[in-house]
Amino acid sequence: MFERKKYIEVIAEGQAEKVEAAHDLIDEIMAKRVKIGEGKNAEVFFSSKGAKQDLCIKQLRQVPERPHYQSIDWEMKLQDEAHKLEVKVPQPILALITEDDQSFMVMETIKGKSLQDIAGQALNPPASYKHEEFWGKLEDMLARLHDNRIYHRDLHLGNIMVDFQSGEPVLIDFGWSAYVPGGDDPYREVNVNINHLEDFSNDDERLKRCKREFSQHLTEVSQ
Repeated sequence: MFERKKYIEVIAEGQAEKVEAAHDLIDEIMAKRVKIGEGKNAEVFFSSKGAKQDLCIKQLRQVPERPHYQSIDWEMKLQDEAHKLEVKVPQPILALITEDDQSFMVMETIKGKSLQDIAGQALNPPASYKHEEFWGKLEDMLARLHDNRIYHRDLHLGNIMVDFQSGEPVLIDFGWSAYVPGGDDPYREVNVNINHLEDFSNDDERLKRCKREFSQHLTEVSQ
């Protein structure tokens, strides 16, 4: 793919040694891929070869059900900043955009499930999951992001994962996130691409809602 098409890419700090492997993975996944997740504006794949499953690829839909607010390179930068703040997110490797507007982000594969998948399949969370500790850590993660002017703005059960081994929360999908300087409303912004005022969901309010929804799920599966 890379010999035939021009492309631009942004590499996450400290990840240069993984670029060649990331390029190979994109090529291999485009030829034979295994879908591990999807949303309204993107799909996530990893390799059919087990040795490469430590990395996965997010590919933006070219005709999304819901407009993708951030470009893939800016999304990666925000996700990388979150990672530097020791907020648990999939560690990004690189973002790549081809000349025909295909957008990819290569990142760490999280060994776990989203809370939406767990609730939607009427499953119990892993034994490592500790309810109050889990949600307390999410509150701390959001506070750390907000202290550094980063706002997720799209919190729902599908964008919160639980790591099966550690039981810790993982935030995913920074496609609607933003860095917002002090004094500005982080949840209201003019989208300069379409000259339209956008309203976003409040992180703290949505976190409370997510906790209520998942608590209800836990009550139901325990009956």
